Amino acid sequence: MVHTYDEDGYHRPMAGDGRGADEVETAIEVELARLQRGLDAVRRRDDLLDRAAYAILDRIEAGDTSASALATALHLDQSTIARQVAAAEAKALLVRSPASGRGRGQLLALTPKGRRELDRARQDRIRRIHATLAAWDDAERAELARVLAQLNDAIVHRLDTRPTEA
Repeated sequence: MVHTYDEDGYHRPMAGDGRGADEVETAIEVELARLQRGLDAVRRRDDLLDRAAYAILDRIEAGDTSASALATALHLDQSTIARQVAAAEAKALLVRSPASGRGRGQLLALTPKGRRELDRARQDRIRRIHATLAAWDDAERAELARVLAQLNDAIVHRLDTRPTEA
């Protein structure tokens, strides 16, 4: 395996033709770690909504309108979702209403402010992606979208089929 270091001093094993699967997976791990660090730094500096609020509002908009549906969709436990929903509600981003025929169940809905904040944050994220990928051609951007979708599907599949830990 060839070892290089990028301009920031990060170790970058380079996978290439003829290298073994372990070397390719090591290179993927390094690049995913770099991606996570970069996304975290951008999020801390630029995000208009915190990650939890964005995820919850996005899922509510997509139709997950109960805390249990959010927990399932986001692979989080009920107590985490309860805290995040309470925080978003305190910021007037969502409202709860009784779910008819569901006992103590509640439905969640975006407030007008929540919809505006979600739309604004989404447009800002899209603008940053566009700026980051400005030098990429359409085929490269399409391939990135395809591979990211494939990776995300594999992650969700793994989460959905992993035995629960006792």
